[in-house]
Amino acid sequence: MAGKRDWLEAGLAALAADGAGAVTIDRLCGDLGLTKGSFYHHFKGITGFRTDLLAHFEAESTTRFIEAVEGVSGPAGAKFARLLDLALADEGDRPGLEVAVRAWALGDAEARAAQRRIDERRISYLHELLCESAAPDAATDACPTPSPSPSAASRATAPDAAAIPYRASDARTGVDDGAREWLPLARLLYLVLVGGGHLVPPLPAGELRDIYRLASRLAPGGPWEEA
Repeated sequence: MAGKRDWLEAGLAALAADGAGAVTIDRLCGDLGLTKGSFYHHFKGITGFRTDLLAHFEAESTTRFIEAVEGVSGPAGAKFARLLDLALADEGDRPGLEVAVRAWALGDAEARAAQRRIDERRISYLHELLCESAAPDAATDACPTPSPSPSAASRATAPDAAAIPYRASDARTGVDDGAREWLPLARLLYLVLVGGGHLVPPLPAGELRDIYRLASRLAPGGPWEEA
């Protein structure tokens, strides 16, 4: 019998291949070769499944990466290099999945809130690494952790969203000038990854890596890896 994760992975595969409209109970049962009874053993209905699917996407595409990078010892540059390896790894449908979730977010409020939270979280983590590179002995002071706003707290639906510290992402959070100067670069690094995936065809990982190698020269402690 398929476990909950099997259903969610099938949901991500259907989403990446054919968009949010393809995420139906009939499609999932057909792809897994299972009955609707098996589906309802884990989920109350397709609405609940889609909520869990968004949380699963965040856990697999964001939380998992951050936890892996935080397990790296050494300077922030080593963490950047590990994050780059993870972000550009060839993992099947992941590039298409990122685009599909953004397309889903255009017409669905819940998906839009999830995508916004994921974007903020990723940019905040990049910002944290840049602050750490600029002030390795005072990273906490250089990039303080603000109290999450009520709107951010209400959007946190992923089961382990609180497992990773939320870092400041703009002036409204009270970040000091020393930390704020790295926000444009954090956003630039993220926009390169997002934009590369939206090109037709998507920008190959090798070319993205070359762009990041060039961009890393703008970062404190860069470049993060040798050409």
